[in-house]
Amino acid sequence: MKINKKAVGNRIFNLRKSKNLSMNELAKKIGAGGKSTINTWEKGVTLPRPSFLKSIASEFNVSVNYLKYGNLNNYLDDLVRNDLTSNSSILDEDKDVENYLLLATDFGQIKNGAPYSESSGQSNDEIILDAKLSLATGAIDSNFTEISELLGTTLKYDNDIAILKSLKKWFRLSSKRQAVTFLGYSRIFMNSLEEISPSVLLLANSAEEIKNDKDDPMSKMPIERILDSVYQSKLANWQLKAIDELGEMRAEYEQELKKLKEKYKD
Repeated sequence: MKINKKAVGNRIFNLRKSKNLSMNELAKKIGAGGKSTINTWEKGVTLPRPSFLKSIASEFNVSVNYLKYGNLNNYLDDLVRNDLTSNSSILDEDKDVENYLLLATDFGQIKNGAPYSESSGQSNDEIILDAKLSLATGAIDSNFTEISELLGTTLKYDNDIAILKSLKKWFRLSSKRQAVTFLGYSRIFMNSLEEISPSVLLLANSAEEIKNDKDDPMSKMPIERILDSVYQSKLANWQLKAIDELGEMRAEYEQELKKLKEKYKD
């Protein structure tokens, strides 16, 4: 993964400040040219040479990998974001990330348009991509212990492809786990309901009442089309109620689970 020079500079700046060192003092300790050299590193203009990275890491008791990439969370977040915005994503080539997000998060609702806002200045595709990136990195952060164990001792920074393949495996396994839980099944139902969005008005009158009301523009339509519209309206109304009831059931489940976990702590 390409090293972010500004991020490296920020880490050096924060480490230097944590020890109350001036730029000149740090330069002397590691044998660098002087204040101007440290300044160019901290501003992200240039990267320290490998020998200087080792000296800085030794001075502040951190790893060279930390200086280059941050902690493992930072590294994985950047790696996932870079991969999912590429034209040939390893993580999502078989929709592994998307399948997981549809089962485990509100991504289905976002994808179907619920949170769209014209004032955001973003296109729908941009909103969906931003949500996908945020939810994917959030999933990794919240399951960090399990993921770091999966990566295990084979984890080596710069071995991006191997790490991405392991993360892909985690998303796939997690999708399977999610799909056999109540929350997973309910998310599948919810996504299915949200994907079918009948674009009809909610009609209060029967087909006969509409046909006999000369002031209603629909009265000029054939009776079959009027009846179809009435039943599509009923379907849309049922759909909205089903989504609400399923949402309430999920909330009830989560609330009850929280209570039971508290009651039956191991």
